[in-house]
Amino acid sequence: MSEYEQARQQYRAPASGSSFGKQIAVVVLLLVVGAGCFYGGVAYQKGHQKTAGTNTNMTAFGGTRATGGPGGGMMGGFGTVTAISATSITVESSQTSTSTTYVITSATKVTDNGSTSSVSAIQTGDTVIVQPESSSAKTAATIVLNPSMSGAPGAPTASN
Repeated sequence: MSEYEQARQQYRAPASGSSFGKQIAVVVLLLVVGAGCFYGGVAYQKGHQKTAGTNTNMTAFGGTRATGGPGGGMMGGFGTVTAISATSITVESSQTSTSTTYVITSATKVTDNGSTSSVSAIQTGDTVIVQPESSSAKTAATIVLNPSMSGAPGAPTASN
């Protein structure tokens, strides 16, 4: 046998039904099954995906509003002071641009960065969190002046 024939025999294509042909068939089959599973997972997820920002009753505290207003009802308000007096505070929500007025009583506690403060320290333009009394969504139990912004993005936290 000549060198040419030996080389040709060594490098010729495998016969049909060989292990090489079976390996290719298995790889193709696995790719088709994998692509089908991927497509099925994407289709399933689209049907079960929650859309962010669709709950218009979410508050800055991560809860939902009991009634309207910045931050909402029993959860209170977070925003900018637009009016302040010895007996009331009006807060414009930084999220919804709506204003809510809360009644200030002698029992209302005011804190500034965790320290005890007074209503007279609050000025128009200050950032506050107003937490109402449980019995009335419009009476301020606690006003947090200059709240510390830590934790989850956009979620105010404050010491009472």
